[in-house]
Amino acid sequence: MIQKFMVISAIVLSGCMTAYLAFFAAKRRKSAGALAFSGLMASTTIYSWAYAFELTRTTVTGIKLCLMVEYIGISALPAFLIIHSFRYTGKDKWLRPSLYGVLLLFSGCTLVLNITNDFHHLFYRAISFSVIQGLSITQLQKGPWYWVHIVYLNVGILSVNILFLEMLIRAQYHYRKQAAAMLLGTLIPWISLITYLGGYTPYGIDPLPIAFGLMGPVFGLGMFRFRLLDIVPIARHFVFESMRDPVLVLDNQNRIADYNQAAKEVFSVFPKSIIGEPVEDALGDFNKLINTIHSGSDEQIEIMDNDKNNPRYFQTTISTIFTHGKLPVGRVLTFLDISQQTLLRKKLENLAITDELTGLINRRYFTEAGENEISQAERHARPISLLMMDIDHFKTVNDTWGHAAGDLILQEVTAACASSLRGSDLFARWGGEEFTLLLPETDHKHAMLIAERLREKIAALKIAWEDTTITVTASFGVNSIIKTEGVSLDEMIQKADRALYRAKAGGRNRVAYM
Repeated sequence: MIQKFMVISAIVLSGCMTAYLAFFAAKRRKSAGALAFSGLMASTTIYSWAYAFELTRTTVTGIKLCLMVEYIGISALPAFLIIHSFRYTGKDKWLRPSLYGVLLLFSGCTLVLNITNDFHHLFYRAISFSVIQGLSITQLQKGPWYWVHIVYLNVGILSVNILFLEMLIRAQYHYRKQAAAMLLGTLIPWISLITYLGGYTPYGIDPLPIAFGLMGPVFGLGMFRFRLLDIVPIARHFVFESMRDPVLVLDNQNRIADYNQAAKEVFSVFPKSIIGEPVEDALGDFNKLINTIHSGSDEQIEIMDNDKNNPRYFQTTISTIFTHGKLPVGRVLTFLDISQQTLLRKKLENLAITDELTGLINRRYFTEAGENEISQAERHARPISLLMMDIDHFKTVNDTWGHAAGDLILQEVTAACASSLRGSDLFARWGGEEFTLLLPETDHKHAMLIAERLREKIAALKIAWEDTTITVTASFGVNSIIKTEGVSLDEMIQKADRALYRAKAGGRNRVAYM
């Protein structure tokens, strides 16, 4: 009697567990596969409790009634198992009306033929039982549809095994515990079914109610421990991994919870072990991004592509992840690649301050930056010099060789001069063939030397044009000041321009000072 109590208690408790899981999953019906899982656990519950009653019946009539109730759950088991696995593994596209029709046909025929078996005996040819250790063990002479149902059940379980094995192989390493739990859960009833059909179970007891009952807690391990119904690994593969935009997932402690392939390509520092690491450790080279994360605000940031060594620009969007209970559990960072728009904007901004032909800064930007340099020089009582430069007889060059040759000469002259200047010097095209150069931290003596050096470099140029070689010269006017109080950029330009006029009047190709 103790053995009878233990067996029935185990089956009833197994049913209680699956009933709870059915209720738990139903409450989370919006999660992928949750409703099908709830139906699977409810079917298992019906099967388990009805079988527990079957083991206590003492008449064939009572056993037949229990079998009818059992098959309300048994007939639905393969269908719910297949639907759940397809939804969980992201195979929703396979769940077409035709598949639902096939599942309904087999499950419905099994249930109807079992209930009406006394009229046709397609399910059982005969039913008897024997009492062993106080348990009523049913002996069945199986009919043809019973074997059809067994094949249907085995094909369903085997298909699910294959799906979860594929998930185990394809899932990223930090999702494989979920995949392993799912695969183990679906192996248990299959192994039990083979054991039962082979006649290897004690006293001929049907182990499937307990097996499906064990499958429930294993799935429950995934639900509670690995958040089975909150994260869908294979759906993640098709959606998350296929996104072109980089995505980072952080938990509430700003630790890396996940990332997609696009993020790995941008943040090439990511090793597999980055999961669970604080974002400061994972992205230590991206200080602006870390500040953006901590501020929680959307912001445009610049990230260098380590493969191409070119700047890429991203607009970050930060979204909070909430549980079904509206509790924040983390954040998703999406990076929208706005490189083309940003580079175009920078190009337009650059065109607004540069001369398109020579690449030098233009007159407007020179005026703005020059005023600032003079203010700095005045504040620190440092010398500053300004040069005006004009290419001699440039109109004659254009008239003789054409404007295309003139453009080439302007480019060659500016390139020769720019190569001799410091990064702090402001070199601008003032207009036509006239240029201006502001030299911070440069007194009169050194400004004259620089102007003379530039004059010599220009005179030494030999510019190839078609079948000839063109040479040009330039004249320079220089103005230098040390005490800049009350001195404006316009005044320096006017004085340098008057000096330039003196250089031209003196025969050109020379430097004059004022």
